[in-house]
Amino acid sequence: MGENFESTDVKLNLSDRKFKFRVAGIVEHKDKILIVRMRDNPFYCFPGGHVEILEDTYAAVKRELNEELYFKVNINKLIYIHENFFKEGEKGFHELCFYFKCTPVDNSLNTDSVIWSEIDKGEELTHEFVWVDKNKLSVENVQPKDIVKSFLKDENKFEHLVTRD
Repeated sequence: MGENFESTDVKLNLSDRKFKFRVAGIVEHKDKILIVRMRDNPFYCFPGGHVEILEDTYAAVKRELNEELYFKVNINKLIYIHENFFKEGEKGFHELCFYFKCTPVDNSLNTDSVIWSEIDKGEELTHEFVWVDKNKLSVENVQPKDIVKSFLKDENKFEHLVTRD
């Protein structure tokens, strides 16, 4: 894009491995959960993004959700810490993500699906946001599956999950 943006995200990108430290919000409104499909991903996930250096996870999730969503949320509580190990092609990924249960500030919020764009470090990103009925969350292609399963089993239980795919 012509401008030089220095990333302050907590991540490490090696030739055959990548580490990223993320936060995500499980945003619930009127028995619906907000999920997002980013870029050309074939799956949905929960909205969020990278933690920046010297930023705590509560500040990070508030910042990320404010950047991605066109509405404000209340951060209710931390419900998951997830260590996710997976591969994309030959590259191994280690992702550490803190998941927070959130609710919109505005109770009259519209739950129609939308496509929004944001400028993230100079790059325009397009996101497809979908509100899905909580009881249908398991039939959608939402990643990571372990978070979805645990949330549907007991959405108020704090849990530390480790997934190795």
